[in-house]
Formats: sequence, structure tokens, C-alpha cells
Amino acid sequence: MKFTAEEVSRHCTLDDAWFTYNGLIYDVTQFMHKHPGGIACIVNNLGYDVSSISDNKHRWVKVVELLADCCVGELDGPPMTKADALTVKFD
Repeated sequence: MKFTAEEVSRHCTLDDAWFTYNGLIYDVTQFMHKHPGGIACIVNNLGYDVSSISDNKHRWVKVVELLADCCVGELDGPPMTKADALTVKFD
């Protein structure tokens, strides 16, 4: 299935936790409780793209393989990072 970044952004609770990574969408509702670095770093980015964050912090981790069972679809369109969402846009 394909979802837009806006659709992904609605899945941002502890009971319904999604993020995007390199164009794929992951439901990490169960995984986040197993994350070695704790739940907070995932919760702070739910609903957003974590590609650059993950690549910077976890260069040695094969995220696609690790989260293969959590993949729920593909991103349709550009990703949205937390910084993108907080940026004020002027027309």
C-alpha cells in the first residue's frame, strides 16, 4: 500500500506508531518497546521520516532488515521530517 506523509503523520501515538525510513513506512508500535536506546527517541519522531536521524545514529544497523516485519507500505510523495512540520511557510 502507499500512503502520503500527511497520512503517516496521523499515526503518532503509543498505540498507533508509524514512521518512514528511505521511502518505506513502518508500524513500530510493538518494536519501540524493544529499542535498545529506549522508547523516547522513537516517540519523539512518530509520524515523521527518520532516515537522516537513523543514518546518523545507527550507521551500522540494517534498518530495512531489522524492521522488515514492521513494514506496512511505501511513501507516496516526499517524506516529512519533524523539522519540516515545524517550519513556518510563507506564500
